[in-house]
Amino acid sequence: MERYEHHTAITQNRFCPFKLGRIVENVEDVFNWHKNIEFILVTDGEGFIRYGTDEIHLEKGNMFLVSSNIMHRLYSPGKFEFYYFIIDEGFCLENCIDISKYYLEPKVCDEELNALYFAMAERFKAKDKEDNPLAVLGLRAAVLDLLFYVFSHYAKPIEKDDAATHAEQFIKKAVIYLGEHYTENITLEDIASYCGVSRFHLAREFKSHTGQTLFEYVNMLRCKKATLMLSDGMSVTETAYACGYESLSYFSRVYRKRMGVSPSNLKA
Repeated sequence: MERYEHHTAITQNRFCPFKLGRIVENVEDVFNWHKNIEFILVTDGEGFIRYGTDEIHLEKGNMFLVSSNIMHRLYSPGKFEFYYFIIDEGFCLENCIDISKYYLEPKVCDEELNALYFAMAERFKAKDKEDNPLAVLGLRAAVLDLLFYVFSHYAKPIEKDDAATHAEQFIKKAVIYLGEHYTENITLEDIASYCGVSRFHLAREFKSHTGQTLFEYVNMLRCKKATLMLSDGMSVTETAYACGYESLSYFSRVYRKRMGVSPSNLKA
């Protein structure tokens, strides 16, 4: 369960290496990061994004600009509608933008930018419907308009902070490790050893960057997995042990606290 997103599918379309999607539901993502930049436009409801060491509130009309390789996680207490648009780094390089060298201002409230975003989305729909050279050209032109505006108004060159960069590197390693081993009986020592740092340093920096302790994050992963298993018909007992819990009662308490419903009620 590696949390680096490769976005390999978008590179298969040489002329339109983009991905546009829409989410209409409450959200609780895991942490992820990717080389490609991503633009998130909220169309209804409200939610939060954990971004670096910050927790940022998002509501209708806000756009969030995700820079290259920065860890982020979206979550919401209720209904949260948004579009996301991912642009391949290769397309940016072909058009003279090295996204690895820029930091994008994250939260933006800009009606002109939103209009450019919706214009791009319409071009995207037209291309899917017609799929001819002119439709492709129109989409590429709309994406370039969007990129030009973003990098003209909301981009600045990255100033490297070696200490921050080192922390981000081992926290990403920790996220990957947890994603691969969260159903096992892992300890703080196991994770720290894998990351090559002390237990204290790992625990402090992980909480600073994610807003969660390591084991709060593990419980989130386990509960998300448990929800899928219960929905597929697995019993509560089987689910608890499959997700790494040695005590059925402890699993039920954690699940109820985290998900707002007992696993037995979800099962029913």
